[in-house]
Amino acid sequence: MTRAFRRARPAVLAALGVLAAAYWFPVAFAALQSLVAPEEIIALHVDEASDVYGSLPCALLPRAFSWRQYYEVLLHDSAYLMSFWNSAALSLMCTALSGLVSVGLGFLLAKGRFFLRGAAVRFVAATMLLPWQAVMLPEYLLSRALGLYDSWAALVLVQGFSSLGVFLALQFLRAVPDELIDVASLDTSSSLTILARVACPIAAPGLAACAAMAFAESWSMVEQPMTLLRDELKYPLSMLVNTMSVAHMEIAFACAMVYLFPIVALYVFCGRGLCGGLAPAEGKGGEGA
Repeated sequence: MTRAFRRARPAVLAALGVLAAAYWFPVAFAALQSLVAPEEIIALHVDEASDVYGSLPCALLPRAFSWRQYYEVLLHDSAYLMSFWNSAALSLMCTALSGLVSVGLGFLLAKGRFFLRGAAVRFVAATMLLPWQAVMLPEYLLSRALGLYDSWAALVLVQGFSSLGVFLALQFLRAVPDELIDVASLDTSSSLTILARVACPIAAPGLAACAAMAFAESWSMVEQPMTLLRDELKYPLSMLVNTMSVAHMEIAFACAMVYLFPIVALYVFCGRGLCGGLAPAEGKGGEGA
């Protein structure tokens, strides 16, 4: 088996390289197109006779590099920069609330001893599979009833109470040895103290990975603000990027790069930590509740 794998390794690496190139090609293409002057973008991508986008062939490399798209997005029109900071603020608030809720409920489900704990874990796993469209109308009506419609509070509550975050935190906190919890309980009767001083430091890499995933999910939300927000001044950048290719093709690529920057930076600086943090969940996820 090992000898056969060594023989097939070049072909496997070549296939993986092709897949990686195919995955990153749209990002590289958008990055190159973001350095094209807006007039050239319109000439390349817009058929003026029919006003149809994408009807003409695209040039992979620009004729002349220009930063005008970024000037339009970051300096000339404050709407895009405001939406960027809206996304940053919303994502940080959603991540903070999601961290508190996920760690607290995850620790309770992982180490708590109460009736129907296994049923509660299965319920969390089941709700994790529900698509947003299934709960969109109830959450819209609930936000109306609570007076939270057209406010960031509605988005923060929706993203903060995420069953996926609870389930992942449960897997990481389950890996904390019960013996340490029992020893810590001899010194203090406070579950919060045990969680903060014993469980969280041990599961810190996995919980950090959960926080990064919560930030990325909050940064890319589109349907939630489309449903729960009405004021365009409160829109995150994801809403503008979603409609940019139709309304403002000449700066769409630069806006897409600005939108991708935090996620790419998160992966570049925390990639190893994310992979290392997610690794324990693979080994512990099969344990029973």
